[in-house]
Amino acid sequence: MRAILHVKLAFVLTLLCWSSSAVGGEAQATPSFDCGKAVHAFETAICNNQDLAALDVELDKLYRSSPANSPERRTHRVWNNLRDDCGSDVDCIFDLQMRSYFWMRGNPKLEPWLQEAKKKLKRRSSQSRGGGDLGWGLHLPKTEEACTRTSFAVISDRFGGDPKDPKAAGTAALLSNGSYVVTYESDKVLIDSQPGDPVEMCLASIPVDCPPGDERGRWYDITNLRTHARTRLPDAQHACGGA
Repeated sequence: MRAILHVKLAFVLTLLCWSSSAVGGEAQATPSFDCGKAVHAFETAICNNQDLAALDVELDKLYRSSPANSPERRTHRVWNNLRDDCGSDVDCIFDLQMRSYFWMRGNPKLEPWLQEAKKKLKRRSSQSRGGGDLGWGLHLPKTEEACTRTSFAVISDRFGGDPKDPKAAGTAALLSNGSYVVTYESDKVLIDSQPGDPVEMCLASIPVDCPPGDERGRWYDITNLRTHARTRLPDAQHACGGA
């Protein structure tokens, strides 16, 4: 009889522990992928966060609705590849998701649920994961004349095509810290650069009187540390409040 009581007591304690953890923790979310097959830290973080999971579903819808091999799909894959550098940092993952979201939607206006998610998942501005300085740990400059080191990830025209093509539509570049610069012109500094080239990136100017949630219009001084060539470019094709 005593053995049976011990078994029942252990069972009750197990149920109480399970209930306590279920109430105290966040229920597993439902992103666009199977959480049972998650192998990367960023995947686990998405599965454990309702906001990240909801945005992942929206991104998947936008990706599937874009034409095959379109600039939207190619650029989205670049943002996705950078997520591995985030580890389990939900702020970092959310930031990359938002960049992809803006790129594929072409519309800076945030829906109400995303505005709330952005408030909750505001990125830490001064800490890099694990004390490291690689990948997404290189935060964007926050104040004018502040600089950071990064590298080119992708160099293309404005639509993801070959920037050296005579018919190329402007020039653009994605950097490995998640930043993006673009111009309607043919920028020789970018065209002469290569993915992987080290870069010094300095914030040259910040726009004022922008609509809430519209953070476009920052200009950056980009110096290729291999060629030592320098250019100044904006982070969007339109200033804040534009099209």
